[in-house]
Amino acid sequence: TVWTSVAISLEDLIIVGVYITTRRLWMVWGLHFGWNYFQDGVFGMPNSGLTRFPSWINSSVKGPEWFTGGSFGIEASVTLILLTVAGGVYLLYRAKRKDNIIPPRWSRERTTAETVS
Repeated sequence: TVWTSVAISLEDLIIVGVYITTRRLWMVWGLHFGWNYFQDGVFGMPNSGLTRFPSWINSSVKGPEWFTGGSFGIEASVTLILLTVAGGVYLLYRAKRKDNIIPPRWSRERTTAETVS
C-alpha cells in the first residue's frame, strides 16, 4: 500500500545514517539482515507482509493497526517509524559532526573552480 511504502522509505533513513556515519557497507547489510532475521526467524512476526521462516518464538501481536503494523508487520507501525527516523537523524547528525557528509560532485567542482579564479 501507499502507507507501507512510505513507512519503509522513512525507515531507510537509519540505513542511510549507518552508512554515512561508518562508511561500511557490510554494516548496512548486517543491520538489514539482522532486522529481517530476528523479526521473522526469531520472533515469528510478519516481515514486510511475508512470513517465510519457521521461527523460534511463536508470537501474536494484538492492538491497533497503526501501533502494531497489522498484517504487514511492525515495519508499518507509527512507533517504529518514529524510532527509526529519530535514530537516522541522530546518525546523520553524528556524520555531519565527523565531516562524513560529502557535497555532490557538481557542487565540489564549482567550488574548486571558483577558488582557482
